[in-house]
Order: sequence, then structure tokens, then C-alpha cells
Amino acid sequence: MRLEGFLILGTFLLGLITGGLILYIAFSQRIRGWRKARLVVLYLFLLFNTFGIILPTLGHAHGKTARIVCGSNIKQIYLALQQYALDYESHLPPGLNTLSDSGYLTGKDVFRCPGRQRPNQEFSDYIYYGAKHTLREKTPFLLVKDRERNHLGKYCNLLMSDGEIIYSHQDQQPKNGDSAANPAN
Repeated sequence: MRLEGFLILGTFLLGLITGGLILYIAFSQRIRGWRKARLVVLYLFLLFNTFGIILPTLGHAHGKTARIVCGSNIKQIYLALQQYALDYESHLPPGLNTLSDSGYLTGKDVFRCPGRQRPNQEFSDYIYYGAKHTLREKTPFLLVKDRERNHLGKYCNLLMSDGEIIYSHQDQQPKNGDSAANPAN
């Protein structure tokens, strides 16, 4: 078990102990008056702080999982784009929906990012820049990118035309900035 697991387990156990102490003090006949009230408030404070520590950690783990699944989705899209290019003299499709419509990639979930933070009315949660390009181009260019707010913070997956996935921040520019001028979905 990694360090994060031990921290979560320890925090959970501390929360259980604190909750037990609150119940013991609240129903104890030995402790009365202001002393009882002060102890209950103190232990409630500790209990809420315990959950304040554990909840962001759990959310952080979900964010990592979503980024991994998102990277896998982008890799599947790349494999479908390669197959399409093989069948169309190395030309890439005009949009990602062409992959679905023509049967190269039929799973609709692949086009959705699991970390998406807002509803998206578009066909895909990824921005496609491959229209009017071929996979024969010598200089790698930006092919697919996460939409804004797919992930917490400014995290972003970038798929280059050579198949390399770059795990980056949205404010960083791709290797070939001019390919990002005309996205197609």
C-alpha cells in the first residue's frame, strides 16, 4: 500500500476514534456542564478537520484515474485515426465524428472525457486539429487536445500526429502552434 493509502486509512481511523469519544462524552454521567460542552465542541472540531483532510485526497485520486482513462481514450482515437489514414491514402478525416459515422471507432464513451467538469453539447470532449492533414507529414503536429475544463486545474492531454501523448497544462503551447488555428470536431 502506498503512502496515500496509509494516510487515508489513518485519517479514517482517527475520525472513528474521535466520533466514539464524542458519543462517550455526550452520554457520560461523569462529565457535566461546561466541561462536557467544551469537550464535545473540541472533538467535533477535530472530527470535521479529519474529514477535511480525507475528502480532498479522495477527490485527487479520482482526478488521477480520470486523467489515465482520458489518455487511454485519446490513444484509442489515435489508433482509429491511423486505421482511417491507411484506408484513405494517409489523409485524416475532417472530424472525429467521421470515425464514429464510418465505423472506425463505434464506442461513444471514447469521445467523452471521464474528468469533464461541465456539460458538453459537442460530439466529443476533445478538440481535433487533423482536418486537411496527412499522417505522412514529417514534422509532428497537434492532432487532438482536451477541451478546457475536462480536468481539474489546468491539466490537459495533447496527442501529437506521431502518436506521442503529452501530459501538459492548458496554458502551454503545442510544438507546432500554427496547427491549432483551425480545429475541427
